[in-house]
Amino acid sequence: MSRVSPRLAVGIALGIGLGAFVCWLQISTFTSLISLVTGARSFQTSLTGAASQISDGEYEAAQADFAQVQSAADRVSSSAHGRNMTVLSWIPGLNSAVANWERLATASEHITTSTGDMLTLFGDLSGKSGAEKIFNDGAIDVDALRKLPPRVKSIDQGITSTYGNLQSMQANGPLSGPLASIQTKALKEIAPIQEAMKALVDLAPQLPDALGANGPKRYLIAIGNQAEMRASGGAPLTLILVEFDQGRITIPIKGQTSTELFPPLNAPVRWWGPSANPFFDRNPRNAPMVVTNTHPSLLISAREMDG
Repeated sequence: MSRVSPRLAVGIALGIGLGAFVCWLQISTFTSLISLVTGARSFQTSLTGAASQISDGEYEAAQADFAQVQSAADRVSSSAHGRNMTVLSWIPGLNSAVANWERLATASEHITTSTGDMLTLFGDLSGKSGAEKIFNDGAIDVDALRKLPPRVKSIDQGITSTYGNLQSMQANGPLSGPLASIQTKALKEIAPIQEAMKALVDLAPQLPDALGANGPKRYLIAIGNQAEMRASGGAPLTLILVEFDQGRITIPIKGQTSTELFPPLNAPVRWWGPSANPFFDRNPRNAPMVVTNTHPSLLISAREMDG
């Protein structure tokens, strides 16, 4: 029986080793891909559920959904950081796919962090996390409102960073199909959240003053009767004056415009209009309150009603 030469033995060993390595790389990459797809699907479903629960005021249910979000994000993250991914990143043509995969994992981590921050904020403001709720006994806690802007800004920055990571993905080449699908769905989900947070970033600093932190603020609510139309809406037949003073809400005046507030029946009112108005030829105006919104622009009519 002939003996195997050392060179042949080494060649066989190398062949077996290379085959085992390729087999390991294929299996581990397939496993990572499965983790990515299932994790991303669970992530999207749970994230939508958490957002819906927050909108519905269901803090405990939102926490349960958020736990699923965290679990799914961990799966997506682990799928992008295995040893097999390191090897794939060395292969020309696959390195871009791995980089995009890692961006997707980073984006899921940022989304999870921002969602957790939003959930914590919701719990704190509603009092469901153990903190004193922001609205209690007919008053809004203006001190809590003053602490709101930096928290909102932090969440907005996280969402903006996430959106940037997703947009930077180049979903082409190998594995482009699953990555492109996940990228498209994620961007679609994040866009309205980002828009809402941008609006809240602008609004949050204004809330304390708007709710009377620096002195009483009064707001006129005119309820239009659509059966008696004016150019900018129904005739303001019911008026409510809402006052905020240090967050406390009161309604000092309310009633029917024609009989209770301007008796005996639509008594004329004198007021200074904001600008030229073809429906009122002079300043000060002198007409019943129920015709103050005759201008087709609601902005002008609102200023007319405000007097």
